[in-house]
Amino acid sequence: EARIDHLPITNQELADWLLHNAHDTFNKSLDHLDPNLTHAGISVRKTDDDLYSIIHNLPTVYLAKFLQQDLDFFVNAKRAMGDSAWGQWDRGWLELLTEQGRIKVVGSSDMAMAVELTSDDRTPPLWNGLQYNDLYDHRRRRPYNMVFNKFLYVLRPRPI
Repeated sequence: EARIDHLPITNQELADWLLHNAHDTFNKSLDHLDPNLTHAGISVRKTDDDLYSIIHNLPTVYLAKFLQQDLDFFVNAKRAMGDSAWGQWDRGWLELLTEQGRIKVVGSSDMAMAVELTSDDRTPPLWNGLQYNDLYDHRRRRPYNMVFNKFLYVLRPRPI
């Protein structure tokens, strides 16, 4: 288990911590595995000892300049969907931001790095036949999934 016991934390240290403490869904999204979870939104490929490429069809918004229409979107989502509206953060709102050309994607951990803490109780089912495939679940594929499927994110931990 990697430890971080100082501040500030460099991007490479955080990437290293992620790789040593990854959620099970990250480890099962390695695209050389069969079965794997690449259909669920993330495809991970180790390209060498200290470099990974990631395709993420549902990137999360971490920094935003909110407009009134964003607040209206979430108020309406909460009204229509109740407590399940939380999923609109990286689905419906991402679609709105994409359609309006209001989103930028950082494609390298050298430039920006963030991790999301996730409980262990949510893991989608594994699918067979998706080795070296970054196909997002075709039953749920939306235009923004197809747009972000074209971007590679480079994850670079500390050299071993």
